[in-house]
Amino acid sequence: MISATSLINNNAKGDRLPRRWRATWQPVKNRTEPRRRVCGVPRMGQLCWLPPIRVSMTPPLDDWLHAFARAAADAPIANFPQGCIESESYPRGWFVNHREVKVGCGRKVFLECAAALNRLECMNHSWLRCSEADGVLVVCARQFGVVWLSNVNRMLPRQSSSGPRARACTVGWQCTRKHVLSGEEQLRVRWDRDSGVVTFRVLSYARPRHALSIVGLPVVLLQQRRFARDAARVMQAAAYRAA
Repeated sequence: MISATSLINNNAKGDRLPRRWRATWQPVKNRTEPRRRVCGVPRMGQLCWLPPIRVSMTPPLDDWLHAFARAAADAPIANFPQGCIESESYPRGWFVNHREVKVGCGRKVFLECAAALNRLECMNHSWLRCSEADGVLVVCARQFGVVWLSNVNRMLPRQSSSGPRARACTVGWQCTRKHVLSGEEQLRVRWDRDSGVVTFRVLSYARPRHALSIVGLPVVLLQQRRFARDAARVMQAAAYRAA
């Protein structure tokens, strides 16, 4: 009878294993591939940390948001599949928020909307505030009337493209580990030269990575749709100024 100890010793000496064992048995010490973790599955530490919460009837001051953005400059990017917006392919189980509306027509409207987008005008509302510093974007959103929750994002390089048929301006960011979600969001203003139509698009994909976002997932999804709607209204107001 062959024991497990003799098999291990023989394999260490280079002896061949019995044929019926070769396909299924392998010493643990010989495994060289690192363990892989599925993107978007939160660890216990991610579920327990507490994001900055303020209880107030009024939004936080811009100075406080700016200081918080500078303090969070070293926040690493959260674990999530990247490049999904460019490939227009999203993994199963991730929530996609997509809204694209017409804001106006003409080159003048496009330039005004692109400037407003670069200033992040569409990120400031009665229930939402943001601040950008050193490549970090802090977004503070009001929850349940008086609770303000702050999350940290890493800004992506602003993109401006111009072609024979279209011209576009894009601003995007990625969630860091100081965010209750993991994922990416992109805002884009596009001018179609053929039709003259200027459109504004909000596109994001995200997944909860914190206990607060898991429990309050319906509220999170409603806020994402609310942001897309309110941001589109701000860009339409910018187009109206240009017209």
